[in-house]
Amino acid sequence: MKEIENAKETLNCDGKRKEAYEKYEKHDAMFKLYSNSSGIELVRNLKNPFKYAEKMLEKNNITFEEYVAFCEKADKLKEKNPDIKLNDLLTPDGRKVIGEMIAESQFDKKFKPEELEGVAVVKYYGLYQAVEETQGKSNSEIIKILKDYQVPIGMYDSANKRVQNDPSASIDKTHMVASILGINPEEAKYNLVMFGLVEGKMLSDFDKKIKVDQDYLYSKVDYDLIKRSEERISIIENDIRLTDFEKSALIKDQQKIIDFARQRIEDKKDKRADKRKIVEGKYWQRHIREGMSEPDDSREIG
Repeated sequence: MKEIENAKETLNCDGKRKEAYEKYEKHDAMFKLYSNSSGIELVRNLKNPFKYAEKMLEKNNITFEEYVAFCEKADKLKEKNPDIKLNDLLTPDGRKVIGEMIAESQFDKKFKPEELEGVAVVKYYGLYQAVEETQGKSNSEIIKILKDYQVPIGMYDSANKRVQNDPSASIDKTHMVASILGINPEEAKYNLVMFGLVEGKMLSDFDKKIKVDQDYLYSKVDYDLIKRSEERISIIENDIRLTDFEKSALIKDQQKIIDFARQRIEDKKDKRADKRKIVEGKYWQRHIREGMSEPDDSREIG
């Protein structure tokens, strides 16, 4: 299936999503290696197991410890459910399995399945493009489009059915992609804008956190303070020189700063809200006193 071209280069503008993409690429490489062997038992029986997979492991920057952990996790999952799919990036359930495997095999306990949603937008480009372009087309045209995007007919039928059953999916490309991949429309929009597939303003995670509204302008110092403290917490958590007790104490101090800044932001919001009520009240009193008609658009107030 066709993927978004030069996706990794584009992801340089978003470190978090680039890291998720690279972790999935590593997972995919280990999955292919695992699928072409008999799993961990084969590795254990080899005299030099690292040499057996040397080229594949080196190419994808995989350590032998990571591959052994992957095989052990895969064997356990298949023992519980022989039909389980270990590399289904298309569905939320599949991404949950992959996310758990990445967390365990790549020794990143904080990795969340939701981080794979952006990766799915890259990997299933051919699928949602095909679904979009085949709407209203004849059978012969549909077949040609599927061949161009290298999309299996069964996968196409399933994705097209999801779109047909979701009224919001026919609104625009963002909702179509969200419906096909089972992801939040906001996440779909962010990635589609980043890769130039739809028009819009791409917001950073921090921008989205503060909603890029007037609150930031009124509380810039506090928002910046929160951002710095969160960055410091991340540094503290990964500092191997500190004991758990020292980390806990330092993080507690930074959390106090964050809580204090957030409270000041909320206080300023309340004051602004009260001020708006006063201004709007005076506005309506003037309109009533002067016998003026109610405006059509409430945005005219103030």
